[in-house]
Amino acid sequence: MLTVKKTLHHLLTRIKLIMKKLLVGMGLVITCITASAQLDTFILDVVVENLNATGGNIRMEIVKSDGDVYKALKVHVFELPTKIKIDSIPKGEYGIRYFYDENKNQKMDSYWVGIPSEGYGFSNNPYSKFGEPAFEKTLFLMDKDKALTLETVNW
Repeated sequence: MLTVKKTLHHLLTRIKLIMKKLLVGMGLVITCITASAQLDTFILDVVVENLNATGGNIRMEIVKSDGDVYKALKVHVFELPTKIKIDSIPKGEYGIRYFYDENKNQKMDSYWVGIPSEGYGFSNNPYSKFGEPAFEKTLFLMDKDKALTLETVNW
């Protein structure tokens, strides 16, 4: 009887040791995967200039080169110019479009002739006489941490 108890105790001790080693190993694997995923992401620092006032919201979309929205943001404007930090953007080509929702009604307002009455802009600050510029003109490559300055168009 004593031998069976000793054997069971020894067996349970070995199982606990193996389980601890497995948990530590799994933790290391998860840490390596997470670290690897974070290496392929970057920080985008955006400065939005030429807003008319504080108090409204910037409604911004970061759009992937295939046209899909990667991230939509709503940023309250406390100071001018407004600085926005966006973390963990994967490597790739993106464009930014935004408008300044000064009255916080969640839409871009326009005068009766269709001209926007609230400020708006795009990455790379492309010139466009009427309507949105060609999407290709707004694209930029995220292959490292980047800083962009966006010039708001006000009519």
